[in-house]
Amino acid sequence: SESFSQSSLRLLSGMANIMGMAVENMSLYRHSEQKKREAAFLVSSIKRFHKKLDLKDTLKSVAEEGAKLTGEQCLVYLFSATKVPMTQATYQINGDRRRLKSRTFKEIHPKELKDLYEFMVSQNKPVLIRSINHTRKIGQDIKAYLQKRNIHFLIAVPLSLRGETLGLLLLGKEKGKRSFDLNDLSVAEALGSAASVAIQNARAYTSSVEMSDFLEKKITEKTSQIEQIQERQRIQVEHRKDIIFRVNRRNRFVFVNKRS
Repeated sequence: SESFSQSSLRLLSGMANIMGMAVENMSLYRHSEQKKREAAFLVSSIKRFHKKLDLKDTLKSVAEEGAKLTGEQCLVYLFSATKVPMTQATYQINGDRRRLKSRTFKEIHPKELKDLYEFMVSQNKPVLIRSINHTRKIGQDIKAYLQKRNIHFLIAVPLSLRGETLGLLLLGKEKGKRSFDLNDLSVAEALGSAASVAIQNARAYTSSVEMSDFLEKKITEKTSQIEQIQERQRIQVEHRKDIIFRVNRRNRFVFVNKRS
C-alpha cells in the first residue's frame, strides 16, 4: 500500500480536531446536566426543609437530604446545638430495595463521634477526606471507628449563621464507591447553608411555640387562681350576717347575699 502523504496527514489532523471538539462538547454537556441536577436537588431540598417548622422534622429532613446527596452506600450524621443533638440517616436493606431511614438521639455517642464532631467544628471550614486510611486530619481511634463501619470517604460541613455555630453535617461513604470530590464538597456546602437557615427558623418557631405553651399554661393557672379567690369571696359574702347588696346606676338590685 501507499505511504502516508501530507494531504493524508492534513485529513487526519482535521478529523482529530473535529473529534476533539465533539469530545469537549460532550464533556461540557455532561457537566451542564450535572449542574442542572445539582440545582434541582438543592431547590427540592430547600422546599422540603421549609415544609415543616418542627425542629425534629427539620433535622431529619436535612439528614435525609444529605443521604440522598451521598448515595445509598452512606452514613450521614447531623449534629446540632439544639435539644436534638444528633440525627442519623442511612439506607437500610428492605428485601431487594434500600429504604432511607432517619433517627434522632438525645446525646452524641459514642465518644469517637463526639470527638469527631468537636474536631470538625473547631476547623471552622468544610473538610474533604478522600481516604480515611491515609488522612492525617483525624486521630487513630476515630479512624478505627469509621473503618469498622466501612466508611472510607468523608465530608464535614460546619453549619453556622451570622457567626453562630448551629451544628455539623457529616457525610460518609462506603469503600468501593466513587470517592468524594471537590464538586461534592461544593454541593454539600450549599446544602449546609440552606440547612442552617432551616434549622434556625425551626429553632425559633419551636421556641415561640414552647413560649406560647408556657404562657398559656401560666394564664390558665392564674385564671384558675382568680376563680378560686372569687369563689372564696362569694362564699364569705354569702355567709355574712350583714346584708350585703349591690345596685346599678338605675338603683336596681343586681346582687343580694343570703343572710344567715
